[in-house]
Amino acid sequence: MKWERIMHSHGATFQEISALRYGKFDRFVDVVVYPATTEQVVEIVRIADQHNVCLVPYGGGTNVTQSLMINTTEKRMVVSIDMARMNAIRWVDKENNMACV
Repeated sequence: MKWERIMHSHGATFQEISALRYGKFDRFVDVVVYPATTEQVVEIVRIADQHNVCLVPYGGGTNVTQSLMINTTEKRMVVSIDMARMNAIRWVDKENNMACV
């Protein structure tokens, strides 16, 4: 199994680190993609919808939302979308504490 897929299939919670350490991960992502533009993300989502592919966004890898914990019963292809290349700040709304990156 490729290291890239392993790293995109877990976060930094104690549960996940333990599972990784003892080789007890039940499900890994099938593919990792690195879009660099909004247009690429739109196309990835369009294709995934067309082919019933499960998309998992990957940000910092902490997994505070537990979105990286792939359901073991998931039968569809799982694609991790690593957002690391989407690093341009488009606007900041200081009043509402929001940003478009």
